[in-house]
Order: sequence, then C-alpha cells, then structure tokens
Amino acid sequence: MRLSPRISAALLACTLSLGSLAMAGEPSKEDVKKAEELFALGNKLMKDDKLTEACTAYEQSMKLAPATGTAINVAECHEAQGRTASAYSDWLEAGRLAEQKNKPDKAKKAKERAAALNERLSTLEIRLPPSLVADTSASVLLDEVPVDPQRLGAPNPIDPGTHYVEVRAPGKIGWRTKVVVAPEADHQTVTVPELSAIDQAAAPPPPPAPVKPSTATITPTPTPAPAPAPDDHRSHLLRTTGYGLGALGLVGLGLGGYYGFSAQKIENRSTRTSDDLATERSDITRARVLLGVGAACAVTGVVLILVDSGSPSRPRSDAARVVATPVAGPGFGGLSVVGTF
Repeated sequence: MRLSPRISAALLACTLSLGSLAMAGEPSKEDVKKAEELFALGNKLMKDDKLTEACTAYEQSMKLAPATGTAINVAECHEAQGRTASAYSDWLEAGRLAEQKNKPDKAKKAKERAAALNERLSTLEIRLPPSLVADTSASVLLDEVPVDPQRLGAPNPIDPGTHYVEVRAPGKIGWRTKVVVAPEADHQTVTVPELSAIDQAAAPPPPPAPVKPSTATITPTPTPAPAPAPDDHRSHLLRTTGYGLGALGLVGLGLGGYYGFSAQKIENRSTRTSDDLATERSDITRARVLLGVGAACAVTGVVLILVDSGSPSRPRSDAARVVATPVAGPGFGGLSVVGTF
C-alpha cells in the first residue's frame, strides 16, 4: 500500500517543520555533551535488547542536539519496536538532516527505508457526523492527544496496537471506543455516532453553597449527673455477702462430704486398730461440723440474695440487717443468723 501524495506531503511537511524548530537555535556545549552521553547509552541499551529504554535515550539525545546519526538510530529503534508509523516519520527526518549536512549516502538510505515502510503502514481513519464536523467546539482525542481537525476523515498512518478514540462536545454526552490496529498494512475506520444531549433534568444538582459559620458563642448547658440511689451501696453489700456465704457453704459441704466418706471407708474395714477408730471418730466430727456450717452458710447466702432482689415496694432502709455467727460444738456445727429479712 502506498500513501496518497497528499498524506506523504503532509508527513514530510510535519517532519520538516519539526526539524526547522529543532535547528532554530544551536545547542549549547552542555547540551551537546549530554546528547553524546545519551547517544552512547542508547547504543549500549540496544545491544542489551532493551528497546524501550534505548529509544527513550535516543529521543532525548535528539531533542538536545539533533544529528543525522541520532535520527537514524531513533528510526532503527522504533522500527525494531514495530512502531512503523513513528519509524516512517523518523526516516523522513533523518533524510532531511542528511541532506542538510550534505551526506547524500545517508540521505539515500533514509529515503529507501521510508519507502519500504510505506508499503507496510497501517492507517486509522476517524469519521465524524456532519453535526460534529460543523461544531468547532468539539474535540477528538486519540490516546488522550487532540487530533488535528485537518487529519479527520482521511486515513492516517498509525503505530500498530490498541488505541482509544474519544469525542467530546459541550452539552453532549462524550463518546469513547477502542480500536486494535494490526502490525502490517491494517486499515481501520472509526465512525463516530451523533452525540446525545445531556439531560439537564437528570443532571446532578449543583453542590450547596457553603454555609458561613456563625460567630455566636454557644455555651453548652451542663447536664446534672444522676443522683446515686441511696441504697446502692447496701444492695451491693448484700449481694456480695450472699455470694460469699454461698461459696463458703459449698466449700464446707464439700469438705464435710470428704471427711464423711473417709470415716465410712474406715468403718467398712474388716480389721480396725485403735488409731483407725480415733481417726474415724475425728472424721465423723469434722464431717458433721463442716456439713452443718456449709449448709448454714449456703442457706444464708441464698436468703441474702433473695432479700436483695425482693419486692421494690419494700423501703431500702428496711433491707436485711444480718449478722451470721458460726456455731460449733461436740458432734454438731452450724451458723447462727440474726437480723431483719
């Protein structure tokens, strides 16, 4: 495929304009030195097959100090990346610089390489509806870069790969699409539809105006702390005492059962010594005392807990006043409980 004379002339004019701008001012010695360093770095990266980094180094060198050799390397690097459209433009620029520097051999090589790429170029044509063609406020973007209106409606060289076309217009809903361009002589066309108007009724309401903060001083009214119930402490004491006596009673019952079981074991022996009889009597006494005291403590604890959770109509001042006294004697044990329930 060969580009039309109009497109080739436009590309050549573009590269000539860029070249003229680059050569408008002579680079400084510092720029030349830096450009040479970047050129050498690009050569090293090319040998290491780091094409992306190499192309970047050549491009930066070209910006600092345009030179025929650098332009040729930029074109070679882009062509190795498969960026045929970029390489085509680069070869045209390299030919222009070679002619300017009176290097006919390099100029001939650059033109031949550009002509060879011309057969392989892929193109993209963006077609707009008549309403957008007439709308000067509309904008077309290719990969987030604005497209020159003069390039619309005609096939333009483009690097292979995935590209995005976006169209915007005031008061219209924007439109965006993806196009995939194949590497060799692929010709894609994107037809943009009519853009729909933005529904003002459905548009989100504007944000509310900021409210100016008031300068008035607001003194918070202190909230009085609730008065504690007069009998909370007494109720807590009753509950604590009740649970404590209940736990003590369970311990006493457990120990009493243990000694009772021990005495029963001695009694069941077929032969008992005098020491066994003494131990048996001692265990029986301990069992009776502990069982009595344990039962009394457990009952008293339950009574105190029930008193604390009793009828609310009963004045708290009449809450139980209890004095518990353990009582033990020969062969018995218990707890004397005296008070108001």
